[in-house]
Amino acid sequence: MEQIQHVGILVSRANGCAYCTGAFCTILNHGLNESEKYVKELVDSGINAVQESKLKLILDFALTVNDDPKSVTDEDVHALKNEDYTDKGLVQLVHLVSNLLRITS
Repeated sequence: MEQIQHVGILVSRANGCAYCTGAFCTILNHGLNESEKYVKELVDSGINAVQESKLKLILDFALTVNDDPKSVTDEDVHALKNEDYTDKGLVQLVHLVSNLLRITS
């Protein structure tokens, strides 16, 4: 659930949807008890606010899918699989980004 909110925040931010960004921030802060300071830093600094390497990898992949899906490489996919992401998890991540792109564009 936390990964979804992080993806939602950064993809919505990248697509310029303040409403969606705020909604995902609210869930991360109030629903999942992440500090308001961290959520603000995430919005302000993007992926640079994230310390956890696996989450950074997921977010980088999601932002690549959002910005230029054709640029996703086999290495990108293998990097996530090396972090125990399954094919199903990858499809779900791409689907999440795709839905956010539709909503925020």
